[in-house]
Amino acid sequence: MKQLILSLLILTTCGLYAQNIKPDKIIKRDNIQMEVKVIEVTESTVKYKKYTNLDGPVYSINKRELAVIIYANGESEVFDQTATNTPEGNKAKQEATEKKQTTTLSEENEQIEIDKGKRFILAYEAGYSLFSDQSNNASGMYLGMMAGYKFNRALSTEILFSGGTFFPKEPTGSIGITELKSLELGLRGTYRIHFSPIKDNGLYLVGGLGYAGTYGKYTDYLQKGSPTYNLDGYDGFGYRIGGGLKFGIFGVGLEYQAVERIYSFLKIGVTYGF
Repeated sequence: MKQLILSLLILTTCGLYAQNIKPDKIIKRDNIQMEVKVIEVTESTVKYKKYTNLDGPVYSINKRELAVIIYANGESEVFDQTATNTPEGNKAKQEATEKKQTTTLSEENEQIEIDKGKRFILAYEAGYSLFSDQSNNASGMYLGMMAGYKFNRALSTEILFSGGTFFPKEPTGSIGITELKSLELGLRGTYRIHFSPIKDNGLYLVGGLGYAGTYGKYTDYLQKGSPTYNLDGYDGFGYRIGGGLKFGIFGVGLEYQAVERIYSFLKIGVTYGF
């Protein structure tokens, strides 16, 4: 009887001892398993000793690397990858990520819209104009409009129609122009160089051909009563070149137009809609 009781005590002690030395298991997110003795679990790390060297050093591992710990007593602890982040931090990070994604998508959509933006355009122009021929100079104002087609972000072609009114200096004691107006019809191409792949800002260059005509009156101050006569119109074909800065649908530029070496216009103005 005493031998039976002693045997039971030995078996129980051995069982308890075997239970006590059963290892904990750490399973990492990359599915690597480690048999360890967990020493301490902090807010962000798990400290442990290797099961094969319980008298050795204490190691530390970040919770974000862990998937689960299975303890020797059968209990387990599952780790979320973002568990160590505060709710406020998660919210701020999520909002920042969503904002960045929204901005990126918005820019991409705008880029796609611009790249596919083949369309008809209608624009208006106005500004200061200087008329000059072999014997006369006059400054004035001009207004115009243009209709065209935009092939892509950079290239378009336009048909232009504009008119100007000039204010010559009164030629006292001589014969000279006292009233001058102009009409122009032309075809030009526009090439845009953008500062940004998204925003429609940059430089633009223009060039083309066209027809221009002038009409008005001149006064003969050498005759009694200073009679006024209709001015024989100057008309002819010529070329135009220029360029400027573009800010969205607005442009500010300089353009020169010559008509058959008879006269020329120098224009400084603004454009809306191109």
